[in-house]
Amino acid sequence: MAEPRLPAADWTARADLAALVAALDPAGEGLVRYVGGAVRDTLLGLPVKDIDMATPLEPAEVIARLTAAGIRSVPTGLAHGTVTALTVGGPVEITTLRRDVSTDGRHATVAFSHSWAEDAARRDFTINALYAEPGSLAVHDYFGGLEDLGARRLRFIGQAEARIREDYLRILRYFRFQARFGSLPADPAAETACSALAAGLKGLSRERIASELLALLALPDPARTILRMAELGVLAVILPEADPAALTEVALPAGARCDTWVADGVEVSPFYDPMLAKIIVKADDRPAALLKLQQALAATGVAGFETNLDYLRSVIACPVFAAGTQTTGYLATHTYASRTIDVLAAGTDTTVQDYPGRLGYWNVGIPPSGPMDNLAFALGNRLVGNKDTAAGLELTVTGPTLRFNVATIIALTGAEMAATLDGNPVPWWTPMAVNAGSVLKIGAVSGPGVRAYVAIRGGLDVPHYMGSRATFTLGKFGGHGGRALRVADVLRVADETEGAASPALARSLQPALSNEWTLRVIYGPHGAPDFFTPADIDTFFAADWQVHYNSSRTGVRLIGPKPQWARPDGGEAGLHPSNLHDNAYAIGAVDFTGDMPVILGPDGPSLGGFVCPAVVIAADRW
Repeated sequence: MAEPRLPAADWTARADLAALVAALDPAGEGLVRYVGGAVRDTLLGLPVKDIDMATPLEPAEVIARLTAAGIRSVPTGLAHGTVTALTVGGPVEITTLRRDVSTDGRHATVAFSHSWAEDAARRDFTINALYAEPGSLAVHDYFGGLEDLGARRLRFIGQAEARIREDYLRILRYFRFQARFGSLPADPAAETACSALAAGLKGLSRERIASELLALLALPDPARTILRMAELGVLAVILPEADPAALTEVALPAGARCDTWVADGVEVSPFYDPMLAKIIVKADDRPAALLKLQQALAATGVAGFETNLDYLRSVIACPVFAAGTQTTGYLATHTYASRTIDVLAAGTDTTVQDYPGRLGYWNVGIPPSGPMDNLAFALGNRLVGNKDTAAGLELTVTGPTLRFNVATIIALTGAEMAATLDGNPVPWWTPMAVNAGSVLKIGAVSGPGVRAYVAIRGGLDVPHYMGSRATFTLGKFGGHGGRALRVADVLRVADETEGAASPALARSLQPALSNEWTLRVIYGPHGAPDFFTPADIDTFFAADWQVHYNSSRTGVRLIGPKPQWARPDGGEAGLHPSNLHDNAYAIGAVDFTGDMPVILGPDGPSLGGFVCPAVVIAADRW
């Protein structure tokens, strides 16, 4: 069988590339090969834009040899073995052969290598792991890339899931290369892995995401691939606005004709006809018909995303419409005051919550949700003159940017974050008047604590679900669409007031936040000597525990001393001594999942198979 060779192309005959090869490999020892896109695209007969080279020479030696030959270079990534040579034909990236030592889904630590096969193994797809010798143009293929290229088949080197976990950006690279080079059907294992691991894209920088997505959109016909990304749930991770929105509540009036296709729980795609329903009434004359239509619209409710329902109510209530003298041009002059708030930026994890949350369902595994810091939340409602049950916003680590379309009063409580209203600093624990059109921008937390609250006079108008407006994101219900806020969401302002707004909260009454807390607990139900040794319990109460970064509303993980345990395993319940047969949990229970304790939060489980030596009292869970 003839040795595969790269067909001659304009770039393979470039004098500046020949000089570059001669500088790096003057004795012709095979120290340089072309690699990646230039080889792949030449084999496909496509134009070549960028030239990449690989070499066993380490970066310092590459720079020294280029300098000796009078070729300028830039050390673009020495830790990863990359040097860029500046030639008359354009920049050429030269990378030292390498292998991965460790990866974390975003970055890799590499070690330099002298093995071409090792270098090929760390590349993402077989069609990108093709090398060509500069002189003979002989092609070296270590993983079947030539066959895949001929079949227009995109295939990961190794297991797709493992390769994606090394760098989650490979999910987007997979779809970009599938759109450009792949044929259908696509590799089902690769698509399954991309879908299952799509959440890992959230940990990547916006710049990396944007660069890869723009490269995909720049292709001649990316539509089919974009649609497939949406079907697999990948697009929603990087572009939440493209995700189908679910209608969390649909109420249609009796006594009117309603032509519709929607109901509670129906998902409405952003690519669909925006017409959700037609409401038609009839009567003996126009005034009677207008009254029936006003009553029908008043009885109509649609929640989950913003519609024109309130706008239609205002149009049919205006005198011009009542007189029947309106034209389509009239709508441009119609005055409509929207009681809404636009979400311009969502923050890290901003949700709608209410107090006391969703009570009465703990026995069937549904947690109460509600605010993590119910004291700060309740004080916020009191400051703006709301009922205690009014819904507000809980912010985590960083806050949102909100544009108010209605004049109202707000109060910020909880962990302090940098906040401005129309560019002016906003005091905390103080009612603040907000004008229609004003923009509230809340940044990162600036001191102790991670959660803050925005109370809005009247509260937020979202549907009750099982008796509460609180968001339970794991269950995908409650709050605004059963999820955290996203850019372009629209929040409606309710009218759950109870008196006037209060003065600013005196500093002596403001909850004191600190980086050190002493929590009061009720001992049990699983203590010493059955599960822990007496020394374990003494250590548990005496130790200083540190909050683990991987904590959430489900539970707060703690880092501290490891128990010695009073038994070697969990018997029938499991191999670890923390295991026991499933038993009920309490909110605030300190749950040992293995050797790590977790304080169960308002979104936590109601039962499980781990021991709980103590429960934090309700008065200290703020």
